[in-house]
Amino acid sequence: MIKIPRTIVTSVTLTVIVGMIAFVLLFLLRDDGNISDIPGIDNRFSIAGADGALRTYSDVQLGLPDVIQSHLEFVHPWTRFSTAEERLASVDNDLEEFYPLRGHERERKFFEMRLQSVITDGLESLSDDLDTYDGVLAVAFQESMEECAKAHGIERGGSVFLLLEFETDRGMIEQEHGRTYDELVALRHSCATTASNYPSLEEAERTGLLERRRVALSKYVYEWVHNNPQLAVPVDYHTGINQPFADGIDEFCQQAPDPQECAKSAGVDSDD
Repeated sequence: MIKIPRTIVTSVTLTVIVGMIAFVLLFLLRDDGNISDIPGIDNRFSIAGADGALRTYSDVQLGLPDVIQSHLEFVHPWTRFSTAEERLASVDNDLEEFYPLRGHERERKFFEMRLQSVITDGLESLSDDLDTYDGVLAVAFQESMEECAKAHGIERGGSVFLLLEFETDRGMIEQEHGRTYDELVALRHSCATTASNYPSLEEAERTGLLERRRVALSKYVYEWVHNNPQLAVPVDYHTGINQPFADGIDEFCQQAPDPQECAKSAGVDSDD
């Protein structure tokens, strides 16, 4: 496993608390949803708030289209991050940024984090020509990476880019390909950015596949929200709004020796 460099935190207390938050988030982000295939998309959601009142929200009010689209812009991690270390270190940064949040801002961020996990599962569930690994878009991406590598003198082709994730002897890979590790990583990022536009596909086919993927993924995500309305948090605050993070912390901390101290350490108090 690749050793991930940790961001240096000046306060030992903050480091401990962030670690606790990470564990709590793993507990709260567990997927309890029952996803089923549906023929259409119901973009209206009936959600009971913390005050017990039943309210109806649109998918836009819940921010679902924006979250889905932002994820689809960087489907392949190489288009967003240059290295595995950078990608995994971003998780640490997210946690450190999440901890200071309070109130609705924190609840909304928590919901978006949960949606990202659901979206990842949704992409894994795609099949046939939309399959994440063997579908038309995936094959086109792989072919473009192969062509890009060879066009830049990498005789072994795109397989070298995958080795960069796991290769421990950087000197050997640098000697074999006449480039530094950082140069190879930068080339991979550049090739992936081009490949994510699927240049080998005709525009009509590419547009159709991307739209079908967006619709299929939306169905998956929307159905999850319909099945888990108690976890949904709208973009804009109003009284009586759901607070699944605070409620989840309370549930989690009931198992602790000192529930109040546990909740306080996680940043949840009687005002939340």
